[in-house]
Amino acid sequence: MIETLETHLNAHDERYQRNLAHNRTLADQLHERLAQVREGGGAKYQERQREQGKLFVRDRIDRLLDPGSAFLEIAPFAAWQLYDDETPAESEPRQLCWQRLPRSAAWRCRYHSSPLSVGNRMTIQTASESHPPGCTLPRL
Repeated sequence: MIETLETHLNAHDERYQRNLAHNRTLADQLHERLAQVREGGGAKYQERQREQGKLFVRDRIDRLLDPGSAFLEIAPFAAWQLYDDETPAESEPRQLCWQRLPRSAAWRCRYHSSPLSVGNRMTIQTASESHPPGCTLPRL
């Protein structure tokens, strides 16, 4: 049986209410920024991608995956506001990073990215590639 932890939190306390309001503001900001990243830089960049006959990164990934597969998107804010007020999705296509992994594989992979050179240095390695020879690796 799981032991229940008691709390002495006073939800009517002024400090609690300030913290709650602040954290809700941060959560709203997070959701807004995630939506901005998912837009792919806005209508101008989306139209340019379509004119070039290119699929958006998330569309390409969705076509590769089995229907209903679970995914974990890693670092949707890689290089956020690093390129003169651009989101990662607003920058050149080479800076759009593929950042989603099947959840079943995510725990056994390591993600490498230099925020200053996202387009050139991002690799994803499996545990066997990123651990020294002879180390014990988790089994599926």
